[in-house]
Formats: sequence, C-alpha cells, structure tokens
Amino acid sequence: VSGLSHYVSAQGREAERLATSNAYIKALSMVSDSEVKAFIIRQLGVTGKDEAIETLVSFLNDKSLSSPAAGALATIHTPASGKALLKALDNSNADETKINIVLSVAKTQMTEAEPALKALLNVDNANLQKVVLYALSQTGTKASLPDLANYAEKAGFTSENTGANEAYIALIKRVLAQGDVKDAQKAADGLIKAAQKAGQRQTREAALEIQITANPGNAVKLLQQALKDPDRDYRNAALRFVSKEARTDIYAELLKSLKTTKPEVKIDIINWLGKECETDPTRRISIQNAGIQPLINELTSADFGVKSAAVETLIKTGDIKAIEPLTALLASDDNQTVLLVRKYLASFNGDICTAVAKMFPSFPDTGKIAGLQLLGERKSVTNLNIVLEQISSNSPSVKETAYNTLKDVVSAKDFATVCNMLEKATPAETVPLQQAVASSLLDYPQDKQLETIYTRMNGINKQYLYYPVLSATGAQQALEFIAERFASETGQGKDIAFQALVNWKGIEAA
Repeated sequence: VSGLSHYVSAQGREAERLATSNAYIKALSMVSDSEVKAFIIRQLGVTGKDEAIETLVSFLNDKSLSSPAAGALATIHTPASGKALLKALDNSNADETKINIVLSVAKTQMTEAEPALKALLNVDNANLQKVVLYALSQTGTKASLPDLANYAEKAGFTSENTGANEAYIALIKRVLAQGDVKDAQKAADGLIKAAQKAGQRQTREAALEIQITANPGNAVKLLQQALKDPDRDYRNAALRFVSKEARTDIYAELLKSLKTTKPEVKIDIINWLGKECETDPTRRISIQNAGIQPLINELTSADFGVKSAAVETLIKTGDIKAIEPLTALLASDDNQTVLLVRKYLASFNGDICTAVAKMFPSFPDTGKIAGLQLLGERKSVTNLNIVLEQISSNSPSVKETAYNTLKDVVSAKDFATVCNMLEKATPAETVPLQQAVASSLLDYPQDKQLETIYTRMNGINKQYLYYPVLSATGAQQALEFIAERFASETGQGKDIAFQALVNWKGIEAA
C-alpha cells in the first residue's frame, strides 16, 4: 500500500493520486481499528492534498490519532492545511493533542503561527511548553527573540529539559537567514556575553558562529578576540567557524600573529592551518600565497609542541621553500627533532634529496641515519656516493644504515661495484650486499639477469655468495640450479643454498 501511495504521488499522475486519496478517505469511515486508521492517515500524508484536509482535521482531537493526522496535514503543506492546523491549535483543549498540533506547526515553519505559539508560552504543562519553544525556533521571527532570550536565561544558557537555550540559538539563526542581520547580530552579541558570564562554552561557541556568519568582514577581529580566550576548545571552535570565510588575507593575518602569540595558541593556529591545507587545494595555495616564512621561523622555537606543529604544517603546505629549512633540522643535536623531521620529510611531495645531499656533511650520526633512510626511500641513485662513503663510518649504526640503503640507490652501472664489495664482505655485510646486487639488475629482463649473474659467478671461487641473488630473479632455471647446488654442496655453500630456497618467492621451491 505504501508503494502504491508513493507511485500515484509522482509527477504526472494527478488523476490516479486523487482517486487513491479519495479511496483512503472513504476507507477511514469504514474501519474502526485505531492502528489501521493511523496507517491510512499516514498514507493520506503521502497522497493527499486539500481534498483530504477536512477528514484529517476530524481526527485532531482524537488522542490516538491526532499525531498521524497533524503530521499528515504538515506533510501536505498547502496554505489550506496550514490554516487548518492553526485553527485546530486555537480550538484544541487537551494538552496531549495540542502537543501533536504544535509539533506539526513547527514542521511547516510557517511564520503565521508565531502569535498563536507565543500565546502558549506561559502554559503550565512542561511538555507543551517545551514543544512551543521548539516550534517558535522553527516558525518565529525577530519578534520572538526577547521571549526566547528570557527562557534561555531561565535555563542558564545551557542544555536542559526545556530546550529553551537550543531554541533561542536556532531562532537567532533563523532570523539571520530571514535577512534581519542587525537583529540577529544584536541577539548573538548579547548571548555571547551572557553565556560567558554563565560559564557556558558551547553556547558562546554557537553565538560566535552566528556573529561570524552575520558579519564575515569582521571575521578576523572576532577570531583575534577569541584566540585570547584561555579555553582551548573555544579557540579551536573559533578557528573552525572562520574556516568557512577563510581567505588569503585571513591566513596572512594569522601567520603574522604568530610572532607575538603564546605557544599554546600558536599550536592551535598552526595545526588549523595544516587542516586547511588538507581540506582544499585552493586553500593550500592561498596559505602559500600568504607566505610561509612565519611558519619557518617557528622551526627554531624552544617549545617542541610549536616546532612539531610547524614541521607538520609546512609539509602539508607543499611549498618547496620549506624543504631546506626542514632539512636543516636534521643537523640538530636533539634526536627527537631529527626523528620528527625525518618522519614528515618522507611524506613531502617534492625533491628532498637535493637538500639532504647538500647538507649531509653537517648532520650528526642521528641525522646521517635519517638522511640515508630518506635517500633510500626516494631511490636516489644519483646520491650513491654518499651512501658508499658512510660504509666507512666510525659509527656502527650509520654504517649499518648505509649497507641497508645500498639496495635502494644502485642501478645496473653499479653491478660490478657492489659485486666487488660482496666478494670481500664480512658475514654481517653479506646479506645487504646480496640485496644490493640483486637490486642493481632489476631493470634487466630475467634472461639478462641470469646471464650477468652466471658470468660473475664463473670468475670466483665463492659462487655460493650469489645463490640469494639468483633466487631474487624468480627464474625457474635459477631454482633448479640452486636445488642442484643444495644437493651437491657442503658446509657454508649448502647452508646458503638452503636459505635461498627458503626465501624463494612462490610455491615452486616447496
């Protein structure tokens, strides 16, 4: 039945709709079960128009059916159905049915209901008063602002059972949407002061949002005032509200303010700028255009929270001017700073390798490790020499990182170099060098990889050093060769052949 109601209500089926609506009206006089009647009434809300109003009105004083009947009239939402609801509001004597009518009036959002609703504000029934307050927030005009302000004050400008505070906030927003900007601004100004005095942060936030929406040109001033507030949640709410009005000049003002702002507020601003960069590419460009130098200046902050926020946000700006200042932090003696920068530089979408290579000599051991890792992650083959130099480092950690990085920065032209190193390697150096040899051949087709490896093997005694390299090719021929050597070798050669089979990628070696 519900499907039929929606089908006949589609555009172009007026005759079918009217016939169905009249059938429902007739059916209501033929049934006595309240649940069935309620169901049919709800169908009239879908199919009915003015022809159903009289029938629906007849159920408005029925406690069991007034809710679906009033709801159907609100859904029909024609001038005649609105008038019918208003008339019923005046004529209804029972609070229970009146509540249903008021809620349906609220649903229509018709301003004509305002006088009748205001007349009900002083009722003794708390439930009825609550829905009247809500209905005024949905139908009222600036004329109801003083009334709802009074009830919000009684509620302590906070959320409680009457919903008066929420209703007042909603009405101010409605008045603003109606074009009565000055009245809405005045109400929001008064509310923010009253809420601050009452210690109600969420209400202050709601009032501030209205202020910014009402006067976007004053957004910077309002935000600057809010950023002086000791409540961090309030400051961050203000930043969120300004986001809707964000422009290059607003970003520039906030960046400029960093110079004289307290660390905790700096963190809020900088983190917000980072979120703005992620929200929309045009905002990210606007922040770049506003100038990132104030953010760069914060990289030397003594407050690690500020420094951390600046690093993360500079990465999010995507501005290449941030690369060198960020990379320079890898020269810091503070390990926490080095690890922080290493983490975020890795995600920067731009050429970081040039700056890393340029500044590498100035890095302490922790910075060198980070720099090597970054060069490896970016497959920076042009900086192989830096990696090779660090293999001779006096720092065991730097040396180990250099060996592990080799596989990521070698190419075919380096095959002989890494082979020479492998053939002279200590046991601890062998595995990363085998990986480097295998990586240097990745650009070759499989058959050329095999040919190159076999040629090299034939010239040395410790051929077993290249079993893992053969395994990395994934070639069936290599698998058979290693299996034969496993069967015939003894000692170290047999062990390495076994490990090469264990590491084989695929089920062929099983």
